[in-house]
Amino acid sequence: GGEGVVVSVSLLIPKGGRKPSEPLARSIVSSLASSLSATVLTESRQRLARRSLGDQYRDRITGRAAHRRHVRYETERKIEEMAEDRRRRRGKRNPDAGRYRPSGRRMRSPNNC
Repeated sequence: GGEGVVVSVSLLIPKGGRKPSEPLARSIVSSLASSLSATVLTESRQRLARRSLGDQYRDRITGRAAHRRHVRYETERKIEEMAEDRRRRRGKRNPDAGRYRPSGRRMRSPNNC
């Protein structure tokens, strides 16, 4: 889109160094500038892509964890309701439930009902 990078390149020649010809110096500077700008753009694109992927991954994981917690909560609530209902019904059907518990020999006998 509207991506733009401003690159400034200067060619420095050390004292006593051999000066390149004007056209060679221009081509060196321009190719260096274009290479640098391409590298900077590529790296920034990669960085942005990595960051967005990381964010997507984190969002997906947190969403999944929240869903799992919700499902666990719902199933636990249903189990509690079922247990409560069972206790209520047992109390209605058999008011003496839970009082008489045979022990010892009578436990083994088949006529201890």
